[in-house]
Amino acid sequence: MPTYEQLDAVADAVNPALLIVTLALPALPLVRNRASPITWYAIVALALATTYSLMGLDSTFGLWRRFDADYSAHAAFAMTLVIAWSLIGPRSLAIGSAIVLMYCALMLHQRYHSVRDIASTLLCVILLLGPCVWLVQRRARRLATR
Repeated sequence: MPTYEQLDAVADAVNPALLIVTLALPALPLVRNRASPITWYAIVALALATTYSLMGLDSTFGLWRRFDADYSAHAAFAMTLVIAWSLIGPRSLAIGSAIVLMYCALMLHQRYHSVRDIASTLLCVILLLGPCVWLVQRRARRLATR
């Protein structure tokens, strides 16, 4: 069984690995066929802005504390990147979501956050960023059919 410190090292590596993969994805032909690099990186920038804007709002106004919870910037970071993966297609979104769920399970195991912390953070991220990405996908499909 891995030690707490070993699992901590794994947890520390998840978001940097997701970011590297996310930034490298436009080099793959599959991604280029679904979204231009400009669109891809704009969505990634929006994703990261969502993560840190929510963190700033929570820090300023104590939004999560009002519900006896804690904003999970790590879960938000991972989920926003995976939401960007939805531009590629449902399979990439499913794979990314599985990674995020395993990461959340690790955070729970390590007692970084509670289920309430993670679930409320993920819900806010999905509700804020999901429709934006959906609109970008819809617009890209319309432009591709012209």
